[in-house]
Amino acid sequence: MSSSTSCSSVALPQAARGRRGRSLRAAAFALLVAATLWITGELLESLAMSLDFDLLKVREMMSLQGETNDILYLGDSTTLDAVNPAVVDEILGTRSYNCASGQQRLSASEMILRHYLKNNARPRLIVYGLFVNSPRGGSHVNLAVYESLGPDLRRLYCQRMLEQRGNPVTWSDAAINSIKAYRYRDAIAYGIKYLIMGEKRRPKFVQGHLAIEMSRSIGSEAAREVLAEPPGIGGLLQYCADQRLPLLIFEPPNTPGYSADTKGRGEVLAYLQAGVRQDPLVAFRSFNDEGSLPYASDEWYVLNHLNAKGAIRFTREQLVPYIREFFNAGGDSGRQ
Repeated sequence: MSSSTSCSSVALPQAARGRRGRSLRAAAFALLVAATLWITGELLESLAMSLDFDLLKVREMMSLQGETNDILYLGDSTTLDAVNPAVVDEILGTRSYNCASGQQRLSASEMILRHYLKNNARPRLIVYGLFVNSPRGGSHVNLAVYESLGPDLRRLYCQRMLEQRGNPVTWSDAAINSIKAYRYRDAIAYGIKYLIMGEKRRPKFVQGHLAIEMSRSIGSEAAREVLAEPPGIGGLLQYCADQRLPLLIFEPPNTPGYSADTKGRGEVLAYLQAGVRQDPLVAFRSFNDEGSLPYASDEWYVLNHLNAKGAIRFTREQLVPYIREFFNAGGDSGRQ
């Protein structure tokens, strides 16, 4: 009996020590994982802040305070690359800034404009570059833009996304993106491209315009279908009307032949033209297909994206005359 009791009294502390040891090892492993994720996240964020075009651009434009610009440009990456405000200002004697960013949907453009007007002087003119060939169905909130907004605009942004069958920010989105190693994972690809391309891959902004010095041979892409009424365009039109802000809409140049593979394109153009007819202080013009300049291969960066050389030519030869014509017609005087 005494032997059995003695064995039990020894076995129990050993079992407890075993459980405690496993707990300590599990805690140490969890701590190691957390430390690894934190260090990796910090390194990836630092890399992204050096090489991620979109992240840098959003942070720059959303931090503008007390600026006075005559013209504000909005749109996605095709406008970010194509519109050089310095060229416009040199010719027209204006001051302007390019607020376009990568994959900037119309709902994001409205929020960016609302945010800008809260923090800066009212511009004379809004110029919006609409990439007609992009499917404008449901999409995700731009998290970098979302986080730069105040609480009221965050709620409105999510509301717009719901109205357009998009995906608003949820608690799970916020939670997973709080892990920097996950959020900035694309920085690995940016780093690899930088190692291959060198300093040409580092972002260079000119008044918000992304000036890309590289040129590449342009490939093709599969056919696509667009919606007759781009979700969000009505919201942007209405907001500009409410604020009495003149609005010029344009379609940036596309790679030759690209638009021919877009189903529903004619309906989109007809919708835009009908919307323009309802308001003399809104205009639309396409610089695509027959309205495009014959850009050379060394003026393109990638599919539908002009490089710095092509952007200077587009801005000087097509966008400046469009803006000048609008100003000369008194288009910026009716909403002051």
